[in-house]
Amino acid sequence: MKEKPSRLRQRIRKLEESLALSLRHIRAERGPLRRGSFVTLHRTCGKPNCHCAQGEKHPADYLSTRREGRTHLLYIGAQIKEQVAQEAGRYRQFRKRRAAVARLMPLLLRRIDELEEALENRDPIAVTKKRSRKGE
Repeated sequence: MKEKPSRLRQRIRKLEESLALSLRHIRAERGPLRRGSFVTLHRTCGKPNCHCAQGEKHPADYLSTRREGRTHLLYIGAQIKEQVAQEAGRYRQFRKRRAAVARLMPLLLRRIDELEEALENRDPIAVTKKRSRKGE
């Protein structure tokens, strides 16, 4: 059963609002963005008498990125830790919003096609011959 055009218009409007919100956030981003994920790993230093050898490991901050199909960890010093974490977080949010746009566009087009189908007049057109006025 086809949906009513008014219901389809409501669904299109909701998709349009979601899309507009994602696009507003994307346009508002001023960067800088840093591709990758900011991670804190806990590692041992290798010294046999260090506390990390008995359990509590040393925290170290890294930027995890993928290049040529491989994961690379880049050590991040304490002086730029906050900056890199913020940039990587903004990148992640930007990509989420981009994914939302990519997900919404096909749905919006599908709803528009459904509206077109619901509005289409499929009644056959009655063809009538024009009467000649010569003999009248």
